[in-house]
Amino acid sequence: MPDYYRDTPFSSAWMRLTSIEAEPIRTTKFFGCYAFERAPALAGITHEDGQRFVNKLVLDADELRAMDTTIWRVRPARSDDRHDRILVARQQTTQALSERPIPLRSSRILHLSDLHFATERTNRNEHIWELTGEGGSTLQQRIVQALGGDRTVGLVVISGDLTFRAADDEFYEAFRFVHGLMGALGLGPGHLVVVPGNHDLAWTRQRDQQWNRDETVTEAPASAQRAYRESFYDRVFRHAAAEHLGMARRFICPNGLVLEVGGLNSSSLEQGSNWLAGMGRVNDAALTDIAETLEWKADRASMALRLLVHHHHLTPIEDVVPTSEFYRGFGMAADAKRTLRQAARHNVQLVLHGHRHQPFIETTNVYAELEHAETKWQLGRVGIIGAGSAGSTSVNNNDNYFNILEIQGGQLDLQVFRARSPHGSRGDFRMIQEWSAPMLLEAGQLRLGDWALRRRSAG
Repeated sequence: MPDYYRDTPFSSAWMRLTSIEAEPIRTTKFFGCYAFERAPALAGITHEDGQRFVNKLVLDADELRAMDTTIWRVRPARSDDRHDRILVARQQTTQALSERPIPLRSSRILHLSDLHFATERTNRNEHIWELTGEGGSTLQQRIVQALGGDRTVGLVVISGDLTFRAADDEFYEAFRFVHGLMGALGLGPGHLVVVPGNHDLAWTRQRDQQWNRDETVTEAPASAQRAYRESFYDRVFRHAAAEHLGMARRFICPNGLVLEVGGLNSSSLEQGSNWLAGMGRVNDAALTDIAETLEWKADRASMALRLLVHHHHLTPIEDVVPTSEFYRGFGMAADAKRTLRQAARHNVQLVLHGHRHQPFIETTNVYAELEHAETKWQLGRVGIIGAGSAGSTSVNNNDNYFNILEIQGGQLDLQVFRARSPHGSRGDFRMIQEWSAPMLLEAGQLRLGDWALRRRSAG
């Protein structure tokens, strides 16, 4: 006999619970006491994935929220029921570029970059944390531990370099990380934005081939993108990646603010170890695809908060680039200024990037080219945040980082987390700085003000 039950941690959510003994459930103690009797009916979920729920304990409200439905068939728990947590969320988007609004349960954004997963077959020493199955603490566990009891993240953004050499087994490790992290946060793939970095596209030039200044620089071929598309993107999102490996998403924050996120592949150039290794450039049509999907009209005011996710940095982030890297072009993207100008014209307030393995924060005024500056020369102000590297061993001072952004009270807050690992001893992530920037309304346009340091920790 079905019974409608309201005393759960859900906000105005009802659950239909059916006991195999045909007795109504009348107690407020539910989580950990009941198991799934049947697989929940979820659109976009394979039969195989759905069957994983059968005979598994219902752990908590976050696990149920991740499934994006309100009706489950359950029964009283048995001693042999499984206790594992499963991430299977109904697909809210079926394409990489989508304008469909997706609700967020939290206005907090977890920004990660440069994870550099590597395996024993491919440069294992390039990833600092333990891999799944190796024992010890994985990157997922360290992040969840740092967030503590408050795991109400609404959106996860990863700005490239998931792997070290774009190998299939490295992308599998990256998939396992993303799968576990989103499960721990109670989120599904609809609440994830990812772009590739230069390490995620395979080299197509021979190691001993040198630069030929007379040869035309071309786009990276399909073979360079294969592993990212097939071994990571398709597996995570269950739809094909976009032509230029970009993403477009529109989210609704709990406070009603519209958050629009465009992800750009800034590693479109063909590369080899001695051929534009690390050099960044965006395909000419990539930002146009995002702008058309999200209806970003140049010079038209918008009340949405617009984010651009980009792997390469768009402005210098250090005093002097080491001379040993001059020949590689490892610095800014070749089209950095063009991308900034396009972002400003489309009223993008903030760019999130990675690449250099250093945390970075700035707000920059963007101006038109001199010969086009007669009418409107000041295009806008764009904030820039670099996440540093969350997983690489090639970092300054043995420091790894990730960021939390939160939209609240008319401002954008930024928390910087750092893990110090001196002498090979892996440290925990701790919050070391808090920044804030006001969100201002100017002539019907939402603007981001200057960043201010609110708190610094000695952690």
